Amino acid sequence: MLQTEIRTDDTLREVQNHGTPEFPFAFYDETVQQYRKGYIDWHWNSELEWLRVEQGVLDYRTADTTVRLQAGDGLFCNARVLHRLESPQGAHIPNLLFLPELLAPRQSAVYQAYVAPVLASGRGLAVLRAADPADAPVLAALQA
Repeated sequence: MLQTEIRTDDTLREVQNHGTPEFPFAFYDETVQQYRKGYIDWHWNSELEWLRVEQGVLDYRTADTTVRLQAGDGLFCNARVLHRLESPQGAHIPNLLFLPELLAPRQSAVYQAYVAPVLASGRGLAVLRAADPADAPVLAALQA
């Protein structure tokens, strides 16, 4: 099903479930222009989000910053970060969303050691640049 709008509650939390309770993971191969407004409006997710710009230019906005991503660049957005995506010229942005519990059960040592610190870090975004060799392995893994 082609998503054409982001539905939110009164806190701007996106209300759509990504995946199922048994497997809380979803992959979307989309463009910003497929959305009715021509952009992906303000929202936040309980899920972690990874995306890679396959084509075009994307402005990824949060409450306090705007990151411009070129084709080949990517981004990690932490859970509960308010964000909006814009691309006046068009951008193809395959992306995936998943609940942190997909990585490990909440009470597990793995979750407590590796997942919880990321969630609590206060860091909203991690930008991956195509021009940075250190980012190449992650960007390759995100390639659609």
